[in-house]
Amino acid sequence: MNSVAVVPGLTVFTTMPNPATRADEAAVVAEVEARTVAAAAVAMAAEGTDEEESRTHEEINGVERGGATARAARRAEAACARFFDRLMDGSGAATSRSSTCSLVGKDRGVHEFLLLLENSTFATWLRESGSVWAYPTVLTTHTLGMGILVGANAALDLRLLGVAPQIPLGAMVGFFRTLWIGVAMSAVTGVMLFCADATTKGTTIVFFLKLGFIALALIVVKMQRTTVFGKGAEAAVVTFKAQALAIASLVLWTGAITAGRFMAYLTKGPLQP
Repeated sequence: MNSVAVVPGLTVFTTMPNPATRADEAAVVAEVEARTVAAAAVAMAAEGTDEEESRTHEEINGVERGGATARAARRAEAACARFFDRLMDGSGAATSRSSTCSLVGKDRGVHEFLLLLENSTFATWLRESGSVWAYPTVLTTHTLGMGILVGANAALDLRLLGVAPQIPLGAMVGFFRTLWIGVAMSAVTGVMLFCADATTKGTTIVFFLKLGFIALALIVVKMQRTTVFGKGAEAAVVTFKAQALAIASLVLWTGAITAGRFMAYLTKGPLQP
C-alpha cells in the first residue's frame, strides 16, 4: 500500500501491485498518478457546487477512459489545479500545484523515471527500513565523505593563501589522494540518498544548484593540482593564479554547503514528518 500526500491533512492511499516487468511498472505508475489526481478532484467536488461536481466527475471519467492521452491529462491537471485553488492560499497553492499537478503535465516522463527510482527495491529499503545500517549509515557516510573532501581542499586553499606558512607546500600533495577518497564516498552515498527521495530532490532547484557548485569546485581542484604541483612536489610554488584558484575553491565549497543546508528547510526528506 502506497500513500500520496495531496495536501496537509489529506492523504490518498493507492494500491501498487508488484510489477513483473518494466512495462508493467510504468503502467502501475501511470495508474497511481491518475488515481491521485482523481481523488483530488473528488475532494474538490465535495466542496464545490453541483455544476463544479458534474464537471469534475466528467474529468475523472476522462482520466479513467483516456489514460495517458494528452486531452485527459490536461483535464485532470486542470481539476487538480482547481482543487488546490479552493483549499490553499496563494503561496501554498503554488507550491502544491507544482509538485502534485505536474504528475500529468509535460514533464511526465521525467517524473515517471524519478518515481521508478524512488520505488525501486533498494530505495524503498533504504528509506523505510528501521535498520541503523540503512538511511542513518548512508547519510552519516555521505557527511563524512563531504567533510574529508571539503576539509582537505580547504586546508590546501588556506595554505596557498598564506595560512601556516611553516608547513612545506610540497608535503601537501598527498592531500589530493585523501580528497578523492572523499569524492568517492560522497558520490556513491549521494546517489543512494538521491534514489531514496528522487521525486523531491530531482525537482528541486537548490539540489541542482548544490551539484553545480560541487562540479565547479572539483574542476578547480584539478586546476590546482596542475598549477601548483604540475612540475612535482619539490617544485611547488604559490603563484597569483594558485591563490585565485584557492579563493574560488573556498567560495564554491561554501556555496555547496549552504545549498545543502537549505535543502533541509526547503524540502522534506524521506524521514521527515
